[in-house]
Amino acid sequence: MKKILITRPKNEAQELVEILENSGFSTIIEPIFSVKIIENHIKKSVKTVILTSSNSIPTFLAQNFAKNIKIFTIGAKTAQNLVKKGYKNIVFPKETSSLALKNLILQDFLSKNGKILYFCGNFITLDFATRLGLQGFDIEKILAYEIEYKKQFSAEFLAQILQTNIDFILIFSKNNAKNFYNLAKKHNLLEYFNNSMILCLSNKIVDEIKNLGFKNFGNFDEIVSLKNFYKL
Repeated sequence: MKKILITRPKNEAQELVEILENSGFSTIIEPIFSVKIIENHIKKSVKTVILTSSNSIPTFLAQNFAKNIKIFTIGAKTAQNLVKKGYKNIVFPKETSSLALKNLILQDFLSKNGKILYFCGNFITLDFATRLGLQGFDIEKILAYEIEYKKQFSAEFLAQILQTNIDFILIFSKNNAKNFYNLAKKHNLLEYFNNSMILCLSNKIVDEIKNLGFKNFGNFDEIVSLKNFYKL
């Protein structure tokens, strides 16, 4: 049975674990970051919001915006979670990347009138507030969550991998990729992970994995159930 390492927090990975294990895989969860949701209550009238991560959803939902508000999301999975909450006017790019989302927003907007709220975290790949602000948009950044990257692998995980090989490693962002590399290097595990295929959510993350020196990599579409889960 092939083993898959999931690097997300356990509370965010349960549905994914169920999907993969039902597809015949064995899963290991080793969170390499934690997420703190920021309580932020906004009293503003807006027609459009941008969510660059599913981590932004709790803060967005707390605002009780109208169900028909225009929402731009980073990908299909975030959009699906919003649909479950009753939101209907949701747009996302075909490719799960910040650049693709920015280009979609620029193509979609016929008018730059009206305020846009940009829900984001403390680590940003592409700053929509700056980029779209330069294009003449009235956009305000809202800190929705904070990510803290782990400084070491857990003792439990280090003991576990001494007894098994990991076939696939799931990486969900460029910062996620960098932190995984740093942890592997710190624990002298870069050579160990050479035997694992690193699967990335987007091509931009694949590029980051290449830059970090990993040789065995691919996209989430390498595994059908994983591809279907994220609707790539």
